[in-house]
Amino acid sequence: MEFQRLSKKSSVLFRNKAYVKKFDLERDFGIVFRWIPWAEEALRFSVVIAKCAKCSSVMRNAIKRRIRHCFFLIFPYVTVPVGVVCVVKNRFIMDLSFSDLLSLFEDFVRNLKITYLQRQCDNNKVGKENG
Repeated sequence: MEFQRLSKKSSVLFRNKAYVKKFDLERDFGIVFRWIPWAEEALRFSVVIAKCAKCSSVMRNAIKRRIRHCFFLIFPYVTVPVGVVCVVKNRFIMDLSFSDLLSLFEDFVRNLKITYLQRQCDNNKVGKENG
């Protein structure tokens, strides 16, 4: 299985989209969430700081702490067993206010639940047709 992008809505862009070619959009997102269904009944979460962020280890650790803190505030609302990877591609994520970052995580969790439930329903329909 591969990690799947949830949607473009679950990413934050730090440049004006009008000046960016389509294939450059993925590279310029400040934060990207990727997820995979998890076999266990637990949630897994990790944070990755991309090399293109070009920041020091102190800055990387500060970004990771901030993102982990946001995630642990949202953690009780995640009821689906998935593995989530948060990829930070731009050091300007530190310019976002904490409330903006928290609302971004809330949107991600909301979209994740909807997408996960839709895929479960689709899998159940396929299983009933085959069985």
